[in-house]
Amino acid sequence: MRFEYIFKGKRHTDTSREYMLNLGMNSDAIESVLGQETYENEQQWTAARKKRDELIAATDYTQAVDSPLAPEKQVEYKAYRQSLRDIPQEFDNPYSISWPVKPE
Repeated sequence: MRFEYIFKGKRHTDTSREYMLNLGMNSDAIESVLGQETYENEQQWTAARKKRDELIAATDYTQAVDSPLAPEKQVEYKAYRQSLRDIPQEFDNPYSISWPVKPE
């Protein structure tokens, strides 16, 4: 999913000023769309960080000294957890996050 807006009854995803001007949008409408896009992106990033933090917390036990996992599984979980931490740096669009797969 990605940010969408409706103008003149049609859905659009391109938020470049040039595109919106070519649609016939005035400056106020363009600023409104850009403001809404920023707001929705911030909301998506907040939700993504919350999900990431929950996934990391759910695997905290895997890195404890007394973890019941075999050492090779601990290494797999360590890599998984690092991939989760890297999400904000790896993806510039919260709608395109590819979540890492949790080890079995």
